[in-house]
Amino acid sequence: MSNFLKGLMGGSGGGKPAPSQTSEDRKSEQARAAMAKIKDAIETVEKKTKHWESQKMDIERQAKASGIKTKAAKAKTMQLMKRRAMYDKNIANMNMQRDNMELQLFALESTIVTAQSVAAMDTGIKTQKNILDLNVAQRVTDELHDSMADMEELQATMAETVGPQMDESEFDEMWAEFESDEAVSEMEKMGEIPDAPETAADPAMEIPDAASHKLTQEEKDAQELMAFMNA
Repeated sequence: MSNFLKGLMGGSGGGKPAPSQTSEDRKSEQARAAMAKIKDAIETVEKKTKHWESQKMDIERQAKASGIKTKAAKAKTMQLMKRRAMYDKNIANMNMQRDNMELQLFALESTIVTAQSVAAMDTGIKTQKNILDLNVAQRVTDELHDSMADMEELQATMAETVGPQMDESEFDEMWAEFESDEAVSEMEKMGEIPDAPETAADPAMEIPDAASHKLTQEEKDAQELMAFMNA
C-alpha cells in the first residue's frame, strides 16, 4: 500500500509514526484535512439552517397571533415578517453554501481517487520497467535472429548433395552413351541390328597350309618311322 493510501486511511497502522514524512504523506494529510474541514462546515451550516428554520416557524406563529386588527398589532406583525424574510434569505444562502461545499467535497474525493489511480499506474510503470529491461529484450531479439539464421544455414547444409559431383561435359558424354545403348537395345528387340562388317584376315593369325609347310628333320624322321611301323 502506498504512503498516499496509508495517509488517507489514517496512518501506517500500529500507532507508530512514520520515520520520515514524504511528499505523498503531506499530500494525503492535506487531502484529509481539507475533506474534514468541508465536512465540518457542512455540518455547521446544516445546524445553523435548522436553527433558523425553527426561529422562522416561531416568528410565523407570533405573526399569526398578532394579526393586523389594530395599528399596533399590524406594526408588530410587519416587524415579525421582516425578520421572517431575513431568515428566509439567510436560510437560502446557507443552503447554497451547503450545496457548493458538497460539490467541492465530491470533487475533492474524485481528485483523491484520481490521484490514487495515477500513483498506482506510476508504480505499475516503474515495476514494468524494472521487469522488462529494454536491453534484455534487445539481446533476446538479437539472439533469436542469430538462432534463426543458424538454423537456415544448418538446413541448407543438410540439403546439400553428397557423393561425387558431375559437371556438364561429363553429363553430356554419359547421356550420349546412354542414348546410344538405348538405340542398340531397341534394334536388337526388332531384329534389325546390322551385321558386323567383314575385316581382312590378319596374316599373322592364318594357319599355315600343310603342303607349304617345310618339315624339319625331326618331323621327317618321325614320318619315316610311322611308315615303317605300318608296313
